[in-house]
Amino acid sequence: MRGALFLLSLFIPAILGFNGWDDYHEKWKEVHDHPDRLFPYGDDFFDSTAGSNGADANIQFSIPFAGRLFSSVHIAEFANMEFSTTSPATHTDRKALDDLPDPEHPNDFDPPMIAAWHSSVRLSTSGTLFWRTLDPDEDPDESHRNITEGLLIHIGEKIRRLFLDDPEVNLTAGVIATWEDKNTFQIALVTDGHETFSVLNYYKLEWMGSVFEKCAPMGVPTESNDCVAAQVGFNFGDALGFYQLPFSRNKNRILSLSSISGDDSVQGRYVYRVSNEKIQRGGCTNDTNVDNDDWPLEIWPKHGSFLGGYDLYFTGPCITKDNVDQYWCQFGTNEDEFHVQVAEGEDMPVGKCVVPRLDTLGEVVFRVYRRDEEGDIDQAFHDIFISTHPDERRPQKDYKVHLNNEFGEWSQAEPETLSFTWNPNDMYDRKHQNQTTQSLQLSLLWSEIHELEASYPNHLGHFEFNVDDHQCAGGVECEWGNPPPVGFVVVMPQNHEEDRKRLLSHPTPVSWYVRDHLRSKYGPEWTEPYCEEIFEVHPEPKDWFEELSPCPATASQARAEIGRFIVGPICNETEPCPRSSTPQPHVVHECFNDITPKHGRARCCYDNLGDIVDAMDEEISSTSDFASPLGSLPYDEPGNLPLLSHWIWDIIYRMACCNWVADSKYCIDHYNTNRPTPKIQDYHPPGIGAAYGDPHYRTFDGLEYLFNGRGEFWILRVNNFHSDDDMAIQARFQQPPPEEWGEVNATVISGVVFQEGYANSMVNPRVEFHLNFDDASTPNALLVSINGVLQDFSHEDLRIQEFKDAENKRRLLIKDDSPRNDQSNFTITFQNGVAAQDKTDGLLGDWDGDQSNDLRTSNGNVINPDKGPQEIHEAFGMSWEISSDQSRFTYHALLNWEYYRNPDFVPSFDEPSAPYWPPEGSEITEEDVNKACGSEFVCRFDFKTTMNQEVGMQSLSTHNWTQQIAKMATSIHTCGRPEVEHSIYEYDNYLVAGSVEFTGCDSGYTLRGTRNFRCETSEGDPVEASWQPSITNVQCKSNSEIKDEEAKLATAIAVPICLIAVIAGVTVGGFFYMRNKKKKAEGTGSTGGETGSKPKHPPVGPLDDLNNSMASSGSVDLKSRPTTFAGPPQNNPVYGSRTSVNSQASITGAGDLGVAASDSNSFGRATPVPYAPISMNPAQDYSQRGQRASQVSFAPENQSGRTSPVSYLPLATGPPTYDNQAMNLNPAYEDSANDLHVSQTSLHSQVLYNGATNGLHGSRQSLHSHHSTPDTEI
Repeated sequence: MRGALFLLSLFIPAILGFNGWDDYHEKWKEVHDHPDRLFPYGDDFFDSTAGSNGADANIQFSIPFAGRLFSSVHIAEFANMEFSTTSPATHTDRKALDDLPDPEHPNDFDPPMIAAWHSSVRLSTSGTLFWRTLDPDEDPDESHRNITEGLLIHIGEKIRRLFLDDPEVNLTAGVIATWEDKNTFQIALVTDGHETFSVLNYYKLEWMGSVFEKCAPMGVPTESNDCVAAQVGFNFGDALGFYQLPFSRNKNRILSLSSISGDDSVQGRYVYRVSNEKIQRGGCTNDTNVDNDDWPLEIWPKHGSFLGGYDLYFTGPCITKDNVDQYWCQFGTNEDEFHVQVAEGEDMPVGKCVVPRLDTLGEVVFRVYRRDEEGDIDQAFHDIFISTHPDERRPQKDYKVHLNNEFGEWSQAEPETLSFTWNPNDMYDRKHQNQTTQSLQLSLLWSEIHELEASYPNHLGHFEFNVDDHQCAGGVECEWGNPPPVGFVVVMPQNHEEDRKRLLSHPTPVSWYVRDHLRSKYGPEWTEPYCEEIFEVHPEPKDWFEELSPCPATASQARAEIGRFIVGPICNETEPCPRSSTPQPHVVHECFNDITPKHGRARCCYDNLGDIVDAMDEEISSTSDFASPLGSLPYDEPGNLPLLSHWIWDIIYRMACCNWVADSKYCIDHYNTNRPTPKIQDYHPPGIGAAYGDPHYRTFDGLEYLFNGRGEFWILRVNNFHSDDDMAIQARFQQPPPEEWGEVNATVISGVVFQEGYANSMVNPRVEFHLNFDDASTPNALLVSINGVLQDFSHEDLRIQEFKDAENKRRLLIKDDSPRNDQSNFTITFQNGVAAQDKTDGLLGDWDGDQSNDLRTSNGNVINPDKGPQEIHEAFGMSWEISSDQSRFTYHALLNWEYYRNPDFVPSFDEPSAPYWPPEGSEITEEDVNKACGSEFVCRFDFKTTMNQEVGMQSLSTHNWTQQIAKMATSIHTCGRPEVEHSIYEYDNYLVAGSVEFTGCDSGYTLRGTRNFRCETSEGDPVEASWQPSITNVQCKSNSEIKDEEAKLATAIAVPICLIAVIAGVTVGGFFYMRNKKKKAEGTGSTGGETGSKPKHPPVGPLDDLNNSMASSGSVDLKSRPTTFAGPPQNNPVYGSRTSVNSQASITGAGDLGVAASDSNSFGRATPVPYAPISMNPAQDYSQRGQRASQVSFAPENQSGRTSPVSYLPLATGPPTYDNQAMNLNPAYEDSANDLHVSQTSLHSQVLYNGATNGLHGSRQSLHSHHSTPDTEI
């Protein structure tokens, strides 16, 4: 015993004798033959040893791994490190396992773990498992703490240099385990609390497998084809996936893991970032025998503007000056290949390629390959690069050249001088800031058409030039044709043929470059004829206009179209929309852009009264775009390029005809005419369906019910989902885990899947949304996958992404609308729409306007909505459970359709009550529920069922929100703009009760017919709106046509007049002869003659006189035309009214002309309340476990037989909030007298829901007068 104590007394001073980290590290170098290949380990270096059952590392920190957060680590003898959320760590005791992930999960435990050597080989009697934790905060010994901190810094320095994004690695804790035996290897798992890195060091490998894997005894390689080599890599757990290291399960090469360079300098070392769902490899390899299967390519950045010109860095093969000439790169299907370059100044051999201009958005395959001496490819790597639209909100990120006064001189037709600037450092490699002066070439790009300066010092970063000195030389260089010229200012290296890096400006007009040519062609005043020529060659609207989405009738409807329209940042191409709190009729206040994937784009602009500003009414207005900024498929055809086609066909065209021409009439006649506003009378607001809370449903027809099935169900099925144009939406409902007080007798939506087109179900993208884990290591509330592959929306550039089908024909857009960048709120827009009236079924009902048949079962039976909730649950809801062959979900191992379903689950069918509620031991009382929810069933049910007030309040908020959406979805009847060519008119709006007064015509035309019209609705079903009287009763006739008609009329009546004159002469002569004869006979003759009474002319009617008046003057004064009839004339085309929406009709300037006064417009303007057509809403924490509830709402098009390219917010954290200044909204909720109250304030009006009448009340200034009717119900 004394001997043991003596040895220990000698041993302790040896361990504690290290003089800090440097001394510790030097001692390690002294005792190990290859100290750089393993981090210090062993008894002499503070390690503990583990027995045959492994060791539980008692950690006091959390480890992010594979997207989840773990608090326990188990180090197993069988060469793996397992993670758990419980302490001690849950781990497997089996000595032999199948491939990971475990195919029998959840029947078998599938642990999240790092598999350094996943095999049934255990340590021999001479082998040892060493391990230690690295946690300076928990180490009381200062010397020991200093060594631990030094080791973490040392590992961090090794890691930092191996990742392209240059992460800030400040490691705070970790675990190191070393298996020393025939196979000697090490796992160093380190973290800073946010990022986790795994370093695997393979020092010596002799065993490839075990006898159990049919390898030779002790795993020595044999020629047996049945030998199964070890599996190495990272298992995500719960059968979610496995990321493998090079040569995993490869019996021919797995032992070479210890002999090749895992990074550029350390043999046998492999470094990975393992924090998130996507594992990232660090470093590069010198092994020319590996390719992408064993060594996936890593790129940075992983996304960027399709305009290109910037460096894309990559690791895979180590690129050095000695081998760079052997490697090439390629982007997408582009046949062009480019030489790889060496990235200067990097910490490891890194290659780079300059991104060319890409003609597509979305995923682009980036390839790197090596050619042998014969030119054949003998080594290939690839990764996915995301091509994005340039970020117009942060133009300095994608447009590195800044045009000084871009919307001033640069946008003028004939500027005198122009200048631009750039950051000189942007021309160099990111880590190689060469401070010497480098010459640059400055060019205009369409195909680098002009050289502004062949050699210019880069370090100046500024260039100014005189336009007179830079004019095209003539010929082809000047003949750009139409559309008008557009280009970029580009800064490039002087050796730009070798170095293809480019700094680009924002697209800009370059008319100044062809100014002299245009003057010689058209004359000094070249802008007008130039605009006219563009007008003549531009495609007419009939060739492209019909596919555009109709504009909503009001701004509030546009705000509601979250999936189809988004707020545009500017009203024209140079200026933001003016903002005014006072009514400004027909002055654009805000614009909304259609984001539906189409060739063109609807652009709908409104004044601050919420009325549409039509393209034919105002210069700045709702002008459509011929080419969508997002482009269209196929991208490589003219007119389809993202952004560039829009600039060529729309922006420059507008500048040419609206900005460069002095006469503003040119803008409407030559630009707006070719950019008409999609007809508001064709617009139909979306239908609203929703599922939210525990869960509550609202069908498209407005029926509300409760259904708590467990399993996977049809939310929406269009056309029975049997054709290529149909839509399937399925949802997964799961029961929350048990709470301390008992079971939660309800379900929540945990996932949703969308897919378009049954016939092409294997071709069209399958979009899935799932609630993230409760123990997620990231803030993302939702996980989004396309065809089972997880997608990343975390970066600002990735907030809007496009996905195409396998045939590159269809596409969909997914937009992350999360206000906190936490992937909690998404919008999906499908190219072919979502639903059509009279063609839907599923849990959201039979959408046909009739609530009585909404509860139609899958076999066609209709359940009476008045039935009890249990019968609705059993007969209707459960009938919409999907079968295994109908499911569109992605499954893992045995987590399949059968696993999630439970047809025997019996939920609560009504609000829990005494004596079964509250649960025993609960502190929640009936008074708490009454105070929070009042009598609102949605809130009361969810609060009581989950025992969570936040869940109940969230459900109530969404319920109220959905009610507002439904009110917004009410159709607004409108007559649309009266289409009378060459007419001039005044109007208030084009809604029902709106009025139009024609006041004249264009020069050379004369107004004929009716002047005043009123938008009215018809009686009967369906109700339609039209101008009354018919708009065909007014026209503008050309003066030449009128003269021709008058000439023909004069010719036509000339002969009859002559005949009448002859007849009259004969008659008068005969009359006087007979009268004189009679007088003579009577002896009363006359010499002068008495004239007597004049013959009465036929009465001139008011219409004849009116037409005469208009024919002579082109206008008429109604005040001067007294009339005697009263009431609305049935056939008289001359009557009308000027009226505001919220007041009774009135007549201005009509004299005695009568018209029936109308009551307030029953169709009115919709309330400017926001809504999101589809949302799934993870509620607040379901309990202390963090279980999230969810919501889903849907909004297909509200028109029989029409599909709707409407958006979805499949999983959202709640009703969206809007900035009051930007959206004119500030909704607030009140709970009083069981009615919904909303206090809604906008910049121009106030509206509120009156609880007494449940009607929408509001006050609003009319266009022509200041009066309101606050008690008018709309």
